[in-house]
This record gives sequence, C-alpha cells and structure tokens, in this order.
Amino acid sequence: MTTKKRWNRIYEDANPLSLPQKIRKQMRKGGQGSKANVRFLWLILSGDSAEPETDRWLNVIDESAAVGAETLIVSVAGSLDGRTYVWDALHWACDSHDMYIGLHLFTPEISSGDLDRMAKLDSENFCLFVCSRYIDDVRKQVGENIRVVEADGLADGAPQLQCTLPKEMTCVSSGGEMYTCGLVAGQDGFFLGDCNDARIDHVALDGSLPHHVPAGTSDAPNRCEGCPPLLQARLQEALRK
Repeated sequence: MTTKKRWNRIYEDANPLSLPQKIRKQMRKGGQGSKANVRFLWLILSGDSAEPETDRWLNVIDESAAVGAETLIVSVAGSLDGRTYVWDALHWACDSHDMYIGLHLFTPEISSGDLDRMAKLDSENFCLFVCSRYIDDVRKQVGENIRVVEADGLADGAPQLQCTLPKEMTCVSSGGEMYTCGLVAGQDGFFLGDCNDARIDHVALDGSLPHHVPAGTSDAPNRCEGCPPLLQARLQEALRK
C-alpha cells in the first residue's frame, strides 16, 4: 500500500521563482526509469466537439501514469452538468494511480451536485483552480474544505518566451486530439496525434513532433491559463502565504 501523496507535502518548500528546476526535481518519483519522462496530464474539455467515452479518458490516464505522470489537471469550459466522466477521471487518477488531481474551471458554474462530488474527492489531494476574478465568490461557495487557487496565466504584456515544459506533458483536447499544450490546442502545427490511435509513450518519445512552444507564438490575454506547471506555481504561492 503506497502512502497517499499530498499537494502541500510536495510543494511546501518550493520556490516559485525557480519553477522549471523545481518541477524536474520534485516530480522525479513517478515513472522512474521511464524513457518517456511524462510528468503531467492535461485534459482540456472545451465542449465544442464530441468528447471520448469515459473508458477512453481512463485509458489515457492509465497510459500517462505508466510513463510517469503524477499530476492530472482537467480544464473544463461551461457547465459540469451531465459530464460525469470528469469526476470518474479525477477519482480514477487519484484512487488507482495515486496522482495529484486538479479541476480547473474556465468559467465557474458550480451546482450543489458539483459540490457534493467535490466533497467525495480526497480533499488533501485535490485542488480547484479558477481565475482570480472569480476566486472570492468561489471560495464562499465551496467552503473551507476545498482548496481554491487562482489559475491565471501569464500577465498581459508579459513576453511569451520559448517554453520546453510540454516535453513533460501530455495534453489532450475534447475530441481526443493530442497537442503540444493548451496554448496551441487546435493548431495544426502542434498536433501530436489522436489518443484513440496513438500511444502516449510513442508520442512522448517521437522527436519529430513539436514538444516545445516557440517564443512569440501567442499574445492572447491570460494565455497559458490552466497550464499544469503554472498551476503548480500558483499553488506554491498560496501555500507559502
């Protein structure tokens, strides 16, 4: 029986100013010996296309865990009503693979049923992420037992430098398409394959695929919102206060 991991235990001594180095040092435990070296799984559910069945999501989690992923972030646009696979995915990642789990809501629409489902997740292993403009209202709504942390991306006007963090990430969009990361999801030049056809370890190891984002790729406001490494930085900041 493995000891449950806790968000605060892995990040309590972290320095947000040295995020890339800390990520590599802190997340080495998962998948030791795995050549693929994946650390994060990011599911982005925009609701603008058909989403795979629950079993497909669970298979993606299994494959990612097998190559070292220790953190699952599920980013959701719109209401969670009827999207039971979101909760199934979070439970599966935590209960079956001892992963850290985070739910990121682009526009918080939290029902009483959602609150009940959140309460059933491991409160010390789960974090809810929302943009800072929503955070006070969401904290009042969910209460003290659910940790809520801001999910803001890069500040407007901040330069978008070359990013190599996607090398340690699997990013899967609503329709099951894999992309370098959420910033470039939907762009042909960053398409890595379909999770229904391509194995995660093969994609991660394929050097011909784009596993980084060049500088200046995007100047969108709040870009990189929901990016798992950035969410870690936000959580680090929150735990240090």
